[in-house]
Amino acid sequence: MNDLTIHKTRFYAGFSWLAEAVRLLAKNPLIWLLMAIVLCCTIFVFYGVFALSVTLLGSEVSYYTAIGLGLAVLWILCFPLFGGLLLSAEALDKDNHLPILTIYAGFRYKFRDLAILSVCALLLLALFSLLWAIAIRAVAILLIAYFAPMHPLLGYVMLEGLSPWFAAVSVIFHLIPFAVIWFAPALVVLNDKTPLAAIRGSLRILRRNWLSLPLLWLTLGLPIIFLGWKWKQFARHMPDMMLTFLGCYIGLLPILCALLVYVGHRHIVATQEDEEEYD
Repeated sequence: MNDLTIHKTRFYAGFSWLAEAVRLLAKNPLIWLLMAIVLCCTIFVFYGVFALSVTLLGSEVSYYTAIGLGLAVLWILCFPLFGGLLLSAEALDKDNHLPILTIYAGFRYKFRDLAILSVCALLLLALFSLLWAIAIRAVAILLIAYFAPMHPLLGYVMLEGLSPWFAAVSVIFHLIPFAVIWFAPALVVLNDKTPLAAIRGSLRILRRNWLSLPLLWLTLGLPIIFLGWKWKQFARHMPDMMLTFLGCYIGLLPILCALLVYVGHRHIVATQEDEEEYD
């Protein structure tokens, strides 16, 4: 990472990145919509083929094992797709050209590095999940032991009352791995970094922009969570629309995230060539 300069941004910089991402989205909205449909179809077709293969295997693979393997392989394949979205954003920004098939460019360019990066991210997420499980069990044991002299069931009652807070803290804690690798795919695809160097670089970016990035994620995440909850409530009354709502999230959310990553990377990360051109 010595050949890259990591700029520190102001805490409100994320709002300008969001506006710029929307501007890139509005440059060619029809093509982006078609790419969202292609992305949804790719993921659904993959999962359908995987489900069919599991069905053909019969009882040799358990249901939960099949689901776990399917999600793991889908996670690995999502990183090359995300790399293709980053290359699409770069092509639209620099050349004002957006071929639909650029979405698959991650499979032709840097596929091995992106796949290794996805495995590293999966291991990081598993590590944080393990740490959270250990921490929550330790808290439960301490609470039960502390309140046991007062009443044998008081500790369990306290745990039940604190469960919403535990759930909120769990969500925030499990978002840390995603924050750490937020810029890693861009560093692999756009700066030709190895997976481990990209993770270190992404962590360095997060450390230098520890206020602007969380503020951006909070600004973007709260409306997405609220809309997802409203769509889920609406889909209960219209079950036939659930696939459409799921498709909107699978197709549009990665595109928006890719645009935000690209714009943020362009403002934060500068190569030596960029510095010389600026001078």
